[in-house]
Amino acid sequence: MSNIERLTDTRLVDWLDHVILTQERVNIDELVGMGYIQWKDADSEDTVYHNPNSILPPLILRKGNTTAFALKTESLDEFKKTNDIPGQIEGQESGRYRILNVAANENDVLMAVERRGYNGFLTKEDEDTREYVKAMESFGRRNRDYSHEEDGYSELEDMINDMKATQETNRIADAFFRVDRQFWLEKNKAARFQKERQDAFGLGWANHDHHAFRSSRKNFPKLIKILELLGLEPREAFHAGKQAGWGAQVMENRTCGIVVFADVDMSPEERGEDFAHRKLQERAELGTIGLWVGLHGESMLQAGLHHLAIRCGFQGLKNSYEKKRVGVMAPFSDFPFLKQAFTKGEPWMAMDDRIIEMYKSKLINQEQFARFRESAVIGNHVEIIERNAGFAGFNQDSVSVIIKATDPRKGMIKGA
Repeated sequence: MSNIERLTDTRLVDWLDHVILTQERVNIDELVGMGYIQWKDADSEDTVYHNPNSILPPLILRKGNTTAFALKTESLDEFKKTNDIPGQIEGQESGRYRILNVAANENDVLMAVERRGYNGFLTKEDEDTREYVKAMESFGRRNRDYSHEEDGYSELEDMINDMKATQETNRIADAFFRVDRQFWLEKNKAARFQKERQDAFGLGWANHDHHAFRSSRKNFPKLIKILELLGLEPREAFHAGKQAGWGAQVMENRTCGIVVFADVDMSPEERGEDFAHRKLQERAELGTIGLWVGLHGESMLQAGLHHLAIRCGFQGLKNSYEKKRVGVMAPFSDFPFLKQAFTKGEPWMAMDDRIIEMYKSKLINQEQFARFRESAVIGNHVEIIERNAGFAGFNQDSVSVIIKATDPRKGMIKGA
C-alpha cells in the first residue's frame, strides 16, 4: 500500500471501501461516540456500522479473529491483471459487487472490491449485466451536440426513462457517470497524467470525490431533472453572496457514492428560493458560469464535466503536478480538515458559432468577441482535494473565490 500512496500521491483513506473488525474487540459505545450508527438496512449478513455524515468507511463487525481492509477500485479485472494477483474474483463481470482477496496472513486480510450501483456487501447473481453494458454503450454513443440544447436534454431524459424499464436507477447512474468521467478525461491532460498513475495500480477513478456540472440559467431545471432521474437527491445549496453572482445545488446518490456540484449564474434576490426547481429568468448579462456555458456548451451535453474532484494527499499531488509543469492554482481551501485546489484550466478554443450567437444577443461586446475568437479560454480542470477528520462538507466562502478565478474572461491564451 505504501507504493500506491507514494507513487499516486494518495492515501489509504482515499481508497478504503470498508473495514471488517472482530466484533468481540469493538466497544460499541466508543463507535457511537465517534458518530457511527448501526446501518440497519445494509445488505449484509453481518452487523454494519457507518457514519453517514463523514467520509469514514463502514465497519463490518464479524465473529472470529480476522481483520480485513477492502480497497475500492473502478475495475477489479484491471486491478487483478495489473497487480498479477492469482486469486479468483467473486461476483459477475459488470455486476453490482465483486470481491478479490489480495493478500492474507493468519488474522489479517487485504481485499479489493468493485461496485457498480450498489452499496451493500453481498455478491449476488445479477440478471441485468447485459442491460448495464448496453447502458454504458448508449451513454458513450449519445449525441451531445444540438442546435437547440433543450432537445439534447429531452433525448437524454427519454434514454434514461427507457433504461429504467429493464434495470435499477442506481445501475443506470453508475454507468452514466463512468462514461461522463471518460468524456471529461479525454479533454484534460492533467487528468490523464494522474489517471495513468492510478491505473498503474489498477485503481482507476475510485477515489473520486465529486463531479461538477455547469448549466445555463434556462436549462438548469433540466439539469436537475436529469440528476434526479439518476437517483441523486438535493443536499446543501450554495448561495454565495451578493457579489459572487452564482449558486450551486449539491446533489448526492448515496447508494452509488456519487456527489454532484450543479453550478449556475444566480442573482442575489434568488438566494432564498429553491432555485434548483424553478424556472430562472434569462438575464441581459452573463456571469462566470453562464459565459463558460455560452462558450463551450452545457456540461451535460457538449462541454462535459467542468471538473472532477479526486481525493489525494494534497501537497504531494500538487508537487507532482508542478514537476510535470502542470500548473496548480492557489488553494481555495486550506484548513487542517479540508484542502482544495484546481489545476490550471485546460485551454480550449471556443466554438465560433457560439461566440457569434453571444455577440448577436449582446451578451458579449465587440472586444470580447474578437478576443474569444483568437484566444483559447479556460476549459475544464482537475480538482485535488484532501479531506481529514472524516469531513464530508464544503467551504462556501472559499468556493466563491475559485468560481471568480475561473471566469473565462481571465487567463486567455493567444493562439492556443
